[in-house]
Amino acid sequence: MWKITSYIVPSKEDDKLAPWYVIGKVNLRIAQLLLLISTYLDSVTIPFMLMLKVILPKLCRISIFVEEYLLGTLLDYIYSFYNSKRREYFHLLPFKMLMSLCIKYKPDFTLFFDTDFSELKKHWSSRGYGDPQMKYVLFQKHVLPKLIQVLYGGEHFIKLRISGSITSTVKKVWSLIMKEF
Repeated sequence: MWKITSYIVPSKEDDKLAPWYVIGKVNLRIAQLLLLISTYLDSVTIPFMLMLKVILPKLCRISIFVEEYLLGTLLDYIYSFYNSKRREYFHLLPFKMLMSLCIKYKPDFTLFFDTDFSELKKHWSSRGYGDPQMKYVLFQKHVLPKLIQVLYGGEHFIKLRISGSITSTVKKVWSLIMKEF
């Protein structure tokens, strides 16, 4: 839906940027409408995805190492509602449903990867993403730990400063997992 609209709405922005980012800069009213529609659509699809990706595997005694979609979606909506100047969206039933799903399906533990901005900009430019959207990154950096604290009580929350290679990051994560379990 966002991708199709980004083709329809004329923009001078780089085509490598996320459609929600481009549309929000070009036409705030259209972005607000799409945000509202996507919130309702996600409130229907996310419970099914949770069932397939988390609940069924756990019932079969399969460990889930990564499940960030639910919390990531909630964080994106918090940012988008705040940024679109439509704060009354926080009171919508789909948003409250996403919050309750986050509370009901707590992760066993949460890793928060943090890095300095020069490292982030370097990776962003090497991948060709264009505008580094620093406002969103700052929002994530300050709000996500607080949101995790509110939703999960800070249990098994580890903030990990990363820099350098993917191999060193994987080694750090693996040692933390082995220590925790």
